[in-house]
Amino acid sequence: MDSRDVLHSSPVIKCRINLDGTWDELPSLFCELLGYTKQELQSKSFYDLLKTNNGTGNTIFQDLADGDCQEFEAEKEFCTKSGEVIPLFLSGALIRDQQGKPDYVLCYIHEMTDNGSIQKAIERTQQHFQSIFRHNPHPVYIFDLEGNFQRVNQKLVEFTGYSREELLETDFRSFIVEEDLDRTIRQFKAAASGKSGEYEIQVKIKGGEKKDIRVTKFPMYVGDEVQGVFGILQDITEQKKRKRKLRESEERFRLMFENNPIPVYYFDTEGKFLGANQKFEELSGYTKEELKERTFEPFVHPDYRESTWQNFKKALSGEVQESEIIGITRDGEERVVHLTTFPLMMDGKPQGVFGICVDITSEKEARRKLKNSEERWQRLVEENPQPVQIVQDGKIVFINEEGAKLYEASSREELIGQSILDFSHPDYLDELLERKRRLEQRERIESGEHKILLPDGKEKYIEAHSIPIQYKGEKAIQTVIHDITDRKNAEEALKKNEKQMSRLFSNLPGIAYRCKNTPNWPMRFISEGCQELTGYEPETFMHDEEGRLSYGDVIHKEDREFVWQHIQDAIRHNRSFELEYRIVDKHDNMKWVWERGVAIEGAKEDEIILEGFISDITSQKQADRQIRENLEEKKVLLQEIHHRVKNNLAVISGLLELQAMNTDDEAAISTLRESQLRIQSMAMVHQKLYQSDAFSNIGFNDYVKELVQTIESTYGLMDKEIDIVFDMAPVKLNINQAIPCALIINELVANSFKHAFHEQKEGTIEIHLNKSEALVELRVKDDGKGVDPDFDINSQESLGMTLINTLTRQLEGELELISDNDKPGTEIVVDFEVD
Repeated sequence: MDSRDVLHSSPVIKCRINLDGTWDELPSLFCELLGYTKQELQSKSFYDLLKTNNGTGNTIFQDLADGDCQEFEAEKEFCTKSGEVIPLFLSGALIRDQQGKPDYVLCYIHEMTDNGSIQKAIERTQQHFQSIFRHNPHPVYIFDLEGNFQRVNQKLVEFTGYSREELLETDFRSFIVEEDLDRTIRQFKAAASGKSGEYEIQVKIKGGEKKDIRVTKFPMYVGDEVQGVFGILQDITEQKKRKRKLRESEERFRLMFENNPIPVYYFDTEGKFLGANQKFEELSGYTKEELKERTFEPFVHPDYRESTWQNFKKALSGEVQESEIIGITRDGEERVVHLTTFPLMMDGKPQGVFGICVDITSEKEARRKLKNSEERWQRLVEENPQPVQIVQDGKIVFINEEGAKLYEASSREELIGQSILDFSHPDYLDELLERKRRLEQRERIESGEHKILLPDGKEKYIEAHSIPIQYKGEKAIQTVIHDITDRKNAEEALKKNEKQMSRLFSNLPGIAYRCKNTPNWPMRFISEGCQELTGYEPETFMHDEEGRLSYGDVIHKEDREFVWQHIQDAIRHNRSFELEYRIVDKHDNMKWVWERGVAIEGAKEDEIILEGFISDITSQKQADRQIRENLEEKKVLLQEIHHRVKNNLAVISGLLELQAMNTDDEAAISTLRESQLRIQSMAMVHQKLYQSDAFSNIGFNDYVKELVQTIESTYGLMDKEIDIVFDMAPVKLNINQAIPCALIINELVANSFKHAFHEQKEGTIEIHLNKSEALVELRVKDDGKGVDPDFDINSQESLGMTLINTLTRQLEGELELISDNDKPGTEIVVDFEVD
């Protein structure tokens, strides 16, 4: 076989060589042919591999770039790593960049001998690949460019649970979980375009189980073209789980560490801070960054540094240490802290010390204050001028000197261990047992009065102020006692005096009383008049017990709140009180009473006592009611009178209307209309009084508007625009002034409508009503043609002007005409005083 036949039948190796002979793209097959690794061959140039290299062939590629010829052919001998010489035939072409400049040479290498060195290299490479593919400990696959499985090894079959045949009938997309599918497709496309890489995804194997895998993918070349994608899988499911558990554990530790309500920290083996939580930062005043690389020494008071180092070393050796030291904050403040330190273990070896730091400064201060408080309490009790005793399980366990004097004992020790029940008067025993029960249940109760009985039979009244306490770590009852024997004796004497006073008050027509200022009004004294007024014996109200009848229960239920608030308001303003209210006596009769009283200080601190007098005013109330009823009857009668007058005037007005309808004489009709308006003016006054709550006066300003509207509707000039302007202050007039004033307004406004605007298409009528103190001023003004210059208002004989003059005199007023020849219109003023 000649060399040309060998060339045509031998495999071809394609490579890219730079113009200086260095490799731009070095195929693995060429490395295999010459026996070099890729890294070794990359360090050598094309010229270094030629058998004979005396420098004459070192410019073959540069000569190609400098010449006109773009292609070349040459036979060259290459030396393998083992020293063997292989003849190879080279052919290629010069490749230029986008600017047309020479870039590199694309070279094809052919074997010239028939011993098949390249083919053997290819076969060796394929054998290596097959061995790696088949015996790889990881799942391995080959995809075609569509993503379909082309080849799979046994490990992939075992990993997925599918048979080889099942795998070769599908593509990779069916195995990828949905959230990783897009990323997997991008990685596949990158490999198909020649890019290697590694990524992690989650896949679904047979049965639906999900697995985490790491994929190493790279393009599979045939010649210089990518024909598929080669991939190696690594099952990292357990690794992921371990990492996840590690993250969760670390997160739990971090959360516990950071959010711990107690300051925590940890050191390395040299006592330097490795970390501290927020609470430790707040306690120390340093930030985490400032704490790092510092030892604990600056934070420890010099007196405690040596012992702290010793405890640190013991904790480092595996012992748990607890101690109290004084720490120093960044601001120099000293804080008492309780430290618990223990070893920080990693892989079974101590790597540092973990510490918990509790600030007990406040607790220490509280203990100190408690001790001081107990000492002060002891001194206060010992030196108290009042008897003080402490009882546990009903027995006296402590009593001061004043207490011993109260019981008239020779010493305090004589009373220790004795039961308090032994000193209780039989009449008060049940009450004492109830107070003891409530106090032993840790209830707070009010002070109470008791009678004690001394061994010699002597009786004393006391007021006990008791509270539940802790005494020497056990529950106890502390009582401060006031000897009120003298006061009680005085009260008994007072009661005797009050009985005497009661007999004196028994003949009074009412109740004299003294009572406590509480809603039930418990009586301390009440006169014999109580029975006459309420039907109850005075003793009925002489108590202060819940559930029993009291004077407060006699007060009408609708008046109780009013009585309480009225009296409390008087007390707040330090004044006497006087009020009327209803009571319901023993026989369910309702009575009205009048009460007058005053508040005084009671015998006890902050106690208020009321003293006063209550009398029966039922008859007076009934008389007042009769008077109101009589007034109501008169009111109805007056309303009826005004109503009848108004109706009678309406009848007269109706008769005039009928008369006007039955005559054709225009003068007569006009006269009837004028009379009708005058009657309506008076009728409207009676209408206002009928509708008013007050029969002596009417609101005249509102009446005037209605009157003028009636006149306007009567004389309404359809072909003229007449505006009515009102300027009226609130004025009230009685009937004797309202009717004359109404008739005057009627005449004046009617005259303006009839006579002022004959020669005008439009005009204005103004009505002014003003009041200054007792003087009323009425003005009626128009802007019509006015009156003759020689017109005298007081000497006119027309019915209208005669009425105006007469009515003005009736009002005891003054009438004035204001007329200016230079200005149009007429203005008439009437002044009079209000009755």
